[in-house]
Amino acid sequence: MGIFYLRASMHPSGLGGEAEARAMVECVLLIASVTLATLAGYQVAADGTRRAYAQAWTAGIREKDSNARFCARYFFGRAVDRLGSENNTTRLGGIYALERIAMDSPSDQRAVVEVLSAFIRTRSTDPTLRPAASGPVVPLRPAVDIHAAVAVLGRLSVLDGVPRADLSGANLTGPAALHCIQASYGNLSNTDLTGADLSHAHLGRADLTATRLGGTNLTGASLNEANLSYTWLGGANLTRARLGGADLTGASLSGANLTRAWLDGADLTGASLSGANLTRAWLTEADLTGAWLGGANLITAVGLVQDQIDAAYGDGWTRLPPELTRPASWTSAEADEYRPADPHQFVGQWHPEVLAGQDNALSA
Repeated sequence: MGIFYLRASMHPSGLGGEAEARAMVECVLLIASVTLATLAGYQVAADGTRRAYAQAWTAGIREKDSNARFCARYFFGRAVDRLGSENNTTRLGGIYALERIAMDSPSDQRAVVEVLSAFIRTRSTDPTLRPAASGPVVPLRPAVDIHAAVAVLGRLSVLDGVPRADLSGANLTGPAALHCIQASYGNLSNTDLTGADLSHAHLGRADLTATRLGGTNLTGASLNEANLSYTWLGGANLTRARLGGADLTGASLSGANLTRAWLDGADLTGASLSGANLTRAWLTEADLTGAWLGGANLITAVGLVQDQIDAAYGDGWTRLPPELTRPASWTSAEADEYRPADPHQFVGQWHPEVLAGQDNALSA
């Protein structure tokens, strides 16, 4: 405002209208120059402040990350130590602490998976867990820590480069049984659960792709809409198991007991059911396209229709309901020179791509 007052001394009155106008323009230009200079100073100061703030923020982030890594390592060590405790409650605390670490620090998930897998393998085969029978029979006390560790492994998120559980060699029977385990929506794909006791387990919509379940007890288990594609279920006990809508594409169920099992709407495309017992099993709308039924007992299967049989492959040893007709393409029992010991022997002849995919998945 002072510049306007300077106008009178810079250009005295009486010089005419043109001089007055020129004086006003010069004042406006002078004001604009001062304003721009002031704004430029503010901009320089603001830039300096922003740089200082950014440096402080970056340093804070680095310090925070460093502290987080230190805390993760510290608590990881504490949690692992708890797994070796003689106290059952302390071991459970260690298992759930490791789950929290894996959730909060994805970079540590691989270590958590490996530690819990090793814990299950070691603990389930520990002689102290299975003392030699002598004297009075001791009531079975389930190993809840093993049960919890398997459930945690199934709940962990799927991360690239982080394998699933390695339970090969674990003895998940008796005290270490997974009876009634709650693992719906869980992921135990590519896991070795051979011979495990999963009776009445809750595995609805679980991912069990290429899992080894040979000889496993799945009596009364809930596997509705589970992914069991290319899973090995040879000799498994699936009596009264619920497999409605399950994906069993390319799965091997050779010699499996599926008595009264619910397979309504299940996808058994290319699956092997060689020698399987399907007494009173529910097969309503099950997809049997390319399935191998050699030697399977389907004589009392419920909901089985001719179209399903026509889409499958069988032999003279396949037992069908009396109302259904054996397809002409199937061989007769008299013409068969032998019954295949390996169900893949014929599955591979019909669908070599299914056989190759199954073998690759099971050996992964």
